[in-house]
Amino acid sequence: MNTKIKIIFCFFATLLIIFVVAYLNNVFGISATNIEREARKSNIIGDSWGVSKSLNDELCALIFYDETLDDFSYSIYVNRDGLSFGYFFIKGGSTIEVEQGIEVFDYDIKGKVLISMNKDRVAKILLDDDIIITQIDVDPEKPFAVVIPVNCGSVTLYNSSGEIVPVNQ
Repeated sequence: MNTKIKIIFCFFATLLIIFVVAYLNNVFGISATNIEREARKSNIIGDSWGVSKSLNDELCALIFYDETLDDFSYSIYVNRDGLSFGYFFIKGGSTIEVEQGIEVFDYDIKGKVLISMNKDRVAKILLDDDIIITQIDVDPEKPFAVVIPVNCGSVTLYNSSGEIVPVNQ
């Protein structure tokens, strides 16, 4: 093999190695199919904890909780514009707002995320953009994480008794 071919081969082999290393280290983002596994791994959450997960093309939200609903951790990921093949972690942890009520995270042109341990027993969420009403069913006995798309109109939450649950937006 002559020197020119060896140089070209080494160049492409180096590019391939760089790409594989970048992909394995989530430089391009985490795929939707791997996001729960990655969140559990990075937050050291075992398989015994339950999860509520919601995602669309822009956002992904997860809340992990133990079986007694005494402990929890949430994670929010965004799909960035540009060179992105997946989602990137932007926020997580546990807050009193999530524990006691419903916390709203607003990401402007990406949408909103609602996360709660569901002490208010939310059973459904209605999205009304004055043309279409979309209903999202929620288990009133379990915590929830819900991604709300941008331009969805008004968001109204109802508990299992049919009463409106207030949310600070």
